[in-house]
Amino acid sequence: MWDNPRLLHLAADALTGLAAVLFAAACEGGARLAGADETTCRSMHEFGLQLGLAFQIIDDVLDYDGD
Repeated sequence: MWDNPRLLHLAADALTGLAAVLFAAACEGGARLAGADETTCRSMHEFGLQLGLAFQIIDDVLDYDGD
């Protein structure tokens, strides 16, 4: 099932839409409030997306595993 790159991409997109957007907003917002330049703000937004995706994957695995 996961050997299909399109399916994997769609699954990643679905996960990104959940917690990752909130993490991205928090990271970018913090950078903006601190007076960071635009490049740093974009980098923090991307960092937040990746962090949120990792969080969501771990949360989903723990839900599935039951621990």
